[in-house]
Amino acid sequence: MRIESIPILLKIQDLIILLKDKEKELGNNEIENKKIIEEKKKAFDEKEKELNNLEKEIKNIEDKRKEIEDKLYILKEKYEQEEKRLFLLKNPKEVLNVEKEIENLKKQIRNLEDEVLDLMIILEEKNNYFKKLKEDIRNITNEILLENKKFNDYVENTKKEIEEIHNNIDKEKENVPHDDFLEFERLLKQKSNRAIARVVNKEICEGCKLAVPKLTIDRLKRGEVVNCPNCGRILWME
Repeated sequence: MRIESIPILLKIQDLIILLKDKEKELGNNEIENKKIIEEKKKAFDEKEKELNNLEKEIKNIEDKRKEIEDKLYILKEKYEQEEKRLFLLKNPKEVLNVEKEIENLKKQIRNLEDEVLDLMIILEEKNNYFKKLKEDIRNITNEILLENKKFNDYVENTKKEIEEIHNNIDKEKENVPHDDFLEFERLLKQKSNRAIARVVNKEICEGCKLAVPKLTIDRLKRGEVVNCPNCGRILWME
């Protein structure tokens, strides 16, 4: 390994670490995005199911109201006929019977009108909630579209960054002798993508976090290529 190759290889190593981080970040974001979309689709399905059930419920209530209104129409017709007949009757007993029938009809009409009124109140509440559910579904749909767009934009930008890192690595490789790069590459695989370790705080190996012996530090200062006696990584002091 040539001493002049080390700073270039260290730059390549930093790029490789950045590349791995970007790829990991991309994978994690893909998992997170999938989880978010699945949750939103689940919420969408639940709202849509509730909407369909509510739609059937509203139809049943409207059918019931129509049925009652049809009964009301018949009863009111009968009521009008009985009132007209009342004025034509002379027999007190018949008059009394018709009056009772009219009173009974009035009672039935009032009860049915109350039922219709109650159903209209329920319908208004149901229709308002129906509108809210439709709005919720529209909002969830928009959220899914926005989330997908945001993720797709992120993927596109991240892939461009990854491509740029690859290009920078290729450019830097041109400045390193082939045998030096092969040695570096072999060590990379052995040392979890950290073949070269900076010496930090004057004596600590950045790779294993252990103190580097003074003799090794002295050799580094003299410009020699040395490995950390603890972890075996190539040391570099800036």
